[in-house]
Amino acid sequence: MIASLLFTSLNLWAVCENPTGLTVSELGDTKVTLNWDAVNGADQYRLAYRVKKNRKWVAVLKTSETSYLVEGLNTGTPYEWGIRVFCGDNQSKFIFGPEFTTSGPAACGLPENLAATAVSETSLNFNWDDANGSTSYRLIYWKRDGRGNDTDPSPNAQWIETSSSQVTIDNLQSGTTYLWTVRNVCKAVPLQSALTAFNEVTTLGTLRCEDPSNMQATYISSDRMELSCDPAQGSTKYRFAVKETGAEDWIEIINTTENSAQITVDPSKQYQWGIRVICENDGTVSRLLDGYNFTSESPCDVPSNLASRTLNNGALRLTWTQPSNASSSQIRYRELGTNSWTFVSSTSNRKDLRDLPANTVFEWQLRTICSGSAQSASVYSETAYFNTSCDTPKRLSFGLGKNNRLTLRWDNVRNVSSYLVQYRVVGQTEWIEETTNRNRLQLNNMPMGITYEWRVKATCSNDSQFSPFSEFSIPDPNAPNMANGKFDLGTGTETTTNNTLQLQLNAYPNPVVDILNVAVNGTQGNAVARILNSAGKLILEQEIPSSGGALDVSTFKTGIYILQVVTQNQMLTDKIVINHSSFR
Repeated sequence: MIASLLFTSLNLWAVCENPTGLTVSELGDTKVTLNWDAVNGADQYRLAYRVKKNRKWVAVLKTSETSYLVEGLNTGTPYEWGIRVFCGDNQSKFIFGPEFTTSGPAACGLPENLAATAVSETSLNFNWDDANGSTSYRLIYWKRDGRGNDTDPSPNAQWIETSSSQVTIDNLQSGTTYLWTVRNVCKAVPLQSALTAFNEVTTLGTLRCEDPSNMQATYISSDRMELSCDPAQGSTKYRFAVKETGAEDWIEIINTTENSAQITVDPSKQYQWGIRVICENDGTVSRLLDGYNFTSESPCDVPSNLASRTLNNGALRLTWTQPSNASSSQIRYRELGTNSWTFVSSTSNRKDLRDLPANTVFEWQLRTICSGSAQSASVYSETAYFNTSCDTPKRLSFGLGKNNRLTLRWDNVRNVSSYLVQYRVVGQTEWIEETTNRNRLQLNNMPMGITYEWRVKATCSNDSQFSPFSEFSIPDPNAPNMANGKFDLGTGTETTTNNTLQLQLNAYPNPVVDILNVAVNGTQGNAVARILNSAGKLILEQEIPSSGGALDVSTFKTGIYILQVVTQNQMLTDKIVINHSSFR
């Protein structure tokens, strides 16, 4: 409760004016008057005081006055205090006033120089310096279970009273962190000191709650930071703590189930921070580990121009423009659609990745790690993408050279090692296969007047998909109606011509919902219409008059298909789209 009153979130700082003119008056054995100047727009003031170096504050809930009489203090005791201004829903920073010491005989002295050592997996030794006026000490210790707070021990704490300033405790749990504190008891006064600051010690053995790792402070803006660590095994909560560099007390403590937290900071100051993992399932917590200091005055620049390419050795290279203030970069990537990142680092502007799964799309980002007066990290860059699949060959075509030498061609695929070409006579099922390391293939001694269908796929570090089908043939000079044609599936049309005859395939509507009308202009007699799916499988064959016929495609799935129409001595091809949703 007291912590929540004092350590209010930083994101409201500097909205009200900070209090000024803090002074002390009417100082006595057990009382003091604390004063401050009025602040414009102030509704109320919140005051807190404590014994110097004690972790426990005493809070005065609210007052509208500019002074406050504090009574019931310990005699001869140093105190510190501070005040915060409230303006409606907003508030100022907590400003410390001048320290003071009450008059009278010194109160019970606070034990100092606390130390603890792990003796074994089940034993710990505690010791401290003797304190003035002591007749005994009360040692309080508890397993770090996340149930205490920053000023009070856990409800599960145990204690022993001893006249010695050195104690060994046995029968503890191995690999477990304990917190402890000491109070001086001065029965002759009779008084007792405040509790000392909490300290940590861990018995020998393996820690049961995993410590935070890969701790990062990332700039969101000049006054906004994100603190994070990698997910810790067994964690149920994370505790983030922030304080000004060199200060004794944490000014913000955030408990969250997420492994990151955002805070608002003053751009003119430097901060320290730490993370603790809480594993409530087994009742333990990790050590509190400090991250590197940060200041928001000079944030790291963000990397830019992210790019990727596949190398000839099969590795995938990521490149980017490295900011001038970078000492290194942290890259993270993951399969698209998954949640877990893989982290790698680089001291240059590139990183090679190997042994990635084939035919997979990845997203990736990176950020700059820079060091100067305080080490820091930039925000992550915009997301870029890469994939580990070969591109499918495109723009298939063929050409006929001297002596009827037929050459199949297609666009080159980047980083390819070879191509697999398959061709067969239209209507047959068995493929003939050829391999080439160039983006063309020459076929010799092919029979004339026969139409072939063919396709090609690329091999990089893995195989691409096969291209859509295309067709080729060597015209028979004895067949006067055979055209010397050229078909490119990328255009979706084909026109065949010679000196005496021009045929035109007319298929409509395209896209089609249920009935496709097909006609061949410029010829007589019947024709055969075929529809093939994208894999080249024949799914419909129907005889139609050349003047026109109707094909029922209502039962076919939405997608792209190949239409072939065979006349007496020619084949014409078109690409059609079946789209049932256009009818709805």
